Amino acid sequence: MQGSESHNPTDVRNVRHRSDPSGGWFPQPRVGDYFVQTIRRLPGASKLPWYFLAPSNNSRTRAVYNGLDRGTIFGPVHDYESTLNSFGFVSILVPPPWSMIPEADKHMIPELVWINVSKNRNRLGHPARVIWAKRVENEVVESWRMEGWFDRRITLPPVEDS
Repeated sequence: MQGSESHNPTDVRNVRHRSDPSGGWFPQPRVGDYFVQTIRRLPGASKLPWYFLAPSNNSRTRAVYNGLDRGTIFGPVHDYESTLNSFGFVSILVPPPWSMIPEADKHMIPELVWINVSKNRNRLGHPARVIWAKRVENEVVESWRMEGWFDRRITLPPVEDS
């Protein structure tokens, strides 16, 4: 869902992570939150890829989709992970925004994807505040619900060991 002009979906509550080596401020997700992408998708440049696995599973996980453009809304958050002390990410597990994905691409995208919303290091490994998505304020989400918006929660079957 796209935020309307009368609402500001880019408002964010940030919390300082005591373990954050950069000393910066990063979004602290909670289950049920919504996030809005803050970066533009540019060919051959910036993008917000979606992953099948969280960063803690493998820092070089291949993306399942290269993402959409600035203003894309993700949520509700089903799970989250902070790897600020290792890989340097704050990541969220969310359903993809199906209505915005081209029909030809939908077959390759799982029902839930991991998105890195921030990182505490730049590409050279130096401390930095890199924010790709910000939390949408609760008041904005509540206004969406009053207009008929509803949360879509995904329940996946448990993974069985073989």
